[in-house]
Amino acid sequence: MRLHLFYPENDLALATGKASYTPPPKVLGLRRAGATLPLWYGDPGDLVCATGVDARWYDRIMADFEPGTELFDHNYRPGMQPAPWGWSAASAALLRQQGVPQEALPTAEALDRIRLLSHRRTAATVQGLVAAQLPFPIADAAVECTAVDALPLLLKAGRQFIAKLPWSSSGRGLLDSRKCSPEHFIRQAEGMIHSQGSFMLETAYERVADFAMLFDCEASGSCRFAGYSLFDTTPSGQYTSNLLLPDSEIESRLAQYVPCEQLHAIQQALASALAEVCRDVYSGPAGVDMLIADTPRGYLIDATVEINFRMTMGRVAHTLAERYVMPGAEARFKVVSGSASDAAPVVEARRLSGGCLLLNPPSPHFNFVIQIG
Repeated sequence: MRLHLFYPENDLALATGKASYTPPPKVLGLRRAGATLPLWYGDPGDLVCATGVDARWYDRIMADFEPGTELFDHNYRPGMQPAPWGWSAASAALLRQQGVPQEALPTAEALDRIRLLSHRRTAATVQGLVAAQLPFPIADAAVECTAVDALPLLLKAGRQFIAKLPWSSSGRGLLDSRKCSPEHFIRQAEGMIHSQGSFMLETAYERVADFAMLFDCEASGSCRFAGYSLFDTTPSGQYTSNLLLPDSEIESRLAQYVPCEQLHAIQQALASALAEVCRDVYSGPAGVDMLIADTPRGYLIDATVEINFRMTMGRVAHTLAERYVMPGAEARFKVVSGSASDAAPVVEARRLSGGCLLLNPPSPHFNFVIQIG
């Protein structure tokens, strides 16, 4: 039995390393609005930390979809497995407030190891491990920079880059040299160093597809491919929504750019590399964000745009597509700021076949929705 906690600010908390992290009001509002999201991705028998849930909404989704998950009554029982959105000192502290005893949580040392694993340099390490196993080229790994000395010459030569904060995700904490002056890029990169000690520098590409490979990792040294996620982003790479499609359909859509054999080879190489870096450190879901770029040499895969050692919106979308969307429906999962569509959901055999389904009680701030049509 897992005890889920939706904690979307985990990456921000990792950047501070503090158990007492307080998120910005907007992010706190996102957490409160999405507290019920684990009801949909948890397994039957799992419990979810959420308070003040609208009883009418809860009863309706339980009757219509029968997810098998339930709300936590704050009565911790031995054997429960805490499962926050992501592990950090702050998420562990919040679970303690929910009644989880200290002995059921990772130690401070274990949380520190997960924090270091979540640094973007891990993605660069994994990219190198993957590239060494493949018979075809992929994008170069990002480089960690602790100074900006080389940037003026590189930018003057016309190179285009994206600089990334070491702890950030979902397309945030990014700086695109194509969208600002060289002087602004260098100033902001210096700010990244001041904030988090370094920045990761990688080539900027013209992306034609954004997707992820999803894995289940074990600290014992194994890693299993769990599926695909196909999503949309803004031009700067910020996540906007997921297409809810079977893995076979996602692979078919990606195959218009790259052969399926390349995707399968990357799957295997990633599983091996993730098993290596997670050994004795991390057990849980991982999402590896990727892109396919259109380059003068043809289509090129960047196999580790970022790695999230936590639950991801892509993993949520994959579960929603498997369990709750009518096969053949063109559905999309997204987070809406403000009120959602008023199109009533059409439910057949515990699956959505039309309209808009709210995955949380209606909120004036944020709503998590599946939209068909």
